[in-house]
Amino acid sequence: MMGNGATMHDRPDTARRPMALGAVLGTAGQTMLFTLVGAAGMIVSAFLTWIRPDNVLGTEVGYRAFYRASFSTNAPFLRSAGAVAIAIGIVAVIGLAFRSGWLIRLAGAMGIVAFALFTITLHRAGLDVPTALGAGPWFVLGGGIVTMFGGFFATRPRVVVANP
Repeated sequence: MMGNGATMHDRPDTARRPMALGAVLGTAGQTMLFTLVGAAGMIVSAFLTWIRPDNVLGTEVGYRAFYRASFSTNAPFLRSAGAVAIAIGIVAVIGLAFRSGWLIRLAGAMGIVAFALFTITLHRAGLDVPTALGAGPWFVLGGGIVTMFGGFFATRPRVVVANP
């Protein structure tokens, strides 16, 4: 029995209709899903191969590989391109704390730019770009795109309930 003399049978038919996935997740759920998947892609990319055929991992490539044609392939972890990818993924996750999603979109854009800069550097270093790219940079690109997509769901209006 419900208040004001209404019964359960007096409710509208909307409770019986199946909901779409977007309605179930809501914009906050979609933002979290895409952001976390994209950030995970960028974080995992650090431990994958970045330069083939030498199988150089992202944690071994120096961070200068984003802007200099001569870079090291035995860098310490905190000075590696993989650490930069991990940092971008962490920035994306921190962006979930803000309602507007600007930090999530920024992290996604940074992932895309990191891929572009690394690809340009490999070309400047004289490597054959399509074949020299390992799976790591592609994960950074994919993670950046998915993260940026998730940031666009974050912009949602603030709901204010007025007392009648």
